[in-house]
Amino acid sequence: MRRIILFLQLLLGVEMIYAQTETEILNYSRLSYAGSARAAAMGGAFGALGGDISSWNLNPAAIGVFRKSSVTYTSVLNFSGNESGELTARKTSYLIGTVGGVLSGYVKDEKSDWKGFNLGFSYTDLSNNIQNTRQQVYHSPTSLTDVYVWQSQGYKPDELNIFTTGPFYDTYLLYQDENESYHSILETDGETAEWVDQYQEIREKGYLGEFSIAGGTNYKDKLYLGAVLGIQWTYDKQRILYSEIAEENAPSLLDFYDRSMGRRSEQIRRTRSTGINLKLGLIYRPVPAIRLGAAIHLPTWFTMEYTLENSVHTYFTTPTDPSVGRDKQEYEISNRAYGTYYDPYRYLANVRTPWRAFLCWGLVLGQHVMLDVDYEYVDYSSAKYKRPAKWIYGSYEDDWEKDKIKTLSRSVDYDPINRAIRSLYRPTHNLRAGMEVRVNSWVSLRGGYGLQQSPYKHDVASFNKIYTYAGGIGLNVGLFFGDLSYTRRYSKNETCFYNENG
Repeated sequence: MRRIILFLQLLLGVEMIYAQTETEILNYSRLSYAGSARAAAMGGAFGALGGDISSWNLNPAAIGVFRKSSVTYTSVLNFSGNESGELTARKTSYLIGTVGGVLSGYVKDEKSDWKGFNLGFSYTDLSNNIQNTRQQVYHSPTSLTDVYVWQSQGYKPDELNIFTTGPFYDTYLLYQDENESYHSILETDGETAEWVDQYQEIREKGYLGEFSIAGGTNYKDKLYLGAVLGIQWTYDKQRILYSEIAEENAPSLLDFYDRSMGRRSEQIRRTRSTGINLKLGLIYRPVPAIRLGAAIHLPTWFTMEYTLENSVHTYFTTPTDPSVGRDKQEYEISNRAYGTYYDPYRYLANVRTPWRAFLCWGLVLGQHVMLDVDYEYVDYSSAKYKRPAKWIYGSYEDDWEKDKIKTLSRSVDYDPINRAIRSLYRPTHNLRAGMEVRVNSWVSLRGGYGLQQSPYKHDVASFNKIYTYAGGIGLNVGLFFGDLSYTRRYSKNETCFYNENG
């Protein structure tokens, strides 16, 4: 049996992730569970029904429902769009949604209470971050340089952070006075008097995928049990440009600067990781028409490898700039550009994602109508960062590289990030509902809806929720199954470039 699927997905919203911070955890724990085209057309609600390869990623007991072997492939055409004020950014990509198969050992003997054992393998795209974002703020009274002034105090120039304050000092955006106190080049009489236009562009390409090994059984066609061992891996690459443009004839004589990583005008951050988890689930049929399901997903432990590249470029409008207060006060050529670049910086971290629990309800009315409602509980505040174990560094063959990565990895302080996770995030209650109506023996129509609450404690009601609207059609022509679905996911988010209080 072969199922070939085309899955169309539209994502609207804005999501800003920089380097490793408390916000990054959402990339690995806010999941879509779209799965196969059939499940996606029902809004991802399939936890009590089972019998679908992608559904065991939500409820492992789904594999116990299979009565015959099956192979499934789902492809995804993803349209991503972000709108911020008058700026828009769009991205189209082709993805593998779900691919896998089931080897069914179902026993038809009515005298046997246990109906055999099913074994399944699958790969599923749990989430992706393929999108472009553009944002701008006109006439801002604050600047990113204000934040870095606050963060620089008490440090010598050669002790400044190589990804934030250091490049700003090296390119004349920060300077020290005679008392070794830091100031922004935009300051006038000790205060930030110059306004700036701010612009940011993010190009992101990333995914979270899971290879799963599922096993399950069936007791009297009433109780279905299953377990899934999941091996997850992620890849994320961001190219970020952040610029501030000074006002015309600014006293600082600054024209503009780019805060970038890697090549000029681009900030590059790469993340690779591998993680493992365990899921357990059951489905119970008290009467033939009703199915009740429950599942628990233990946390996924990831080992993250971060690679960051950093540079800053500044541009001045006149040959001299007396406000910097440093030895080098003359710029040889008008419109001279100054830049600084640091070699790629690599380190490791362990990340524990939140645990989650599901309750599912399904209704099957003969061969004509199926309904499913799934409730999900996720405690985002339970996520955690920690230093990696010693044995993890054994994968690096070069001793010099190993020692450098180990030193950097152990120097990171995760306590502030973990405190921020506990203070910012909360448990959420998510809902998915779907319906399938079989028009005749060949054609089925499907629809679904989903709502994911905001993970932030202090969000206003309309921000950071994810709404899902889905629909689709299925064709059954005997040995061949084909499904087509459309999913629209929408989110309205509030973001900021930086915290002006540091």
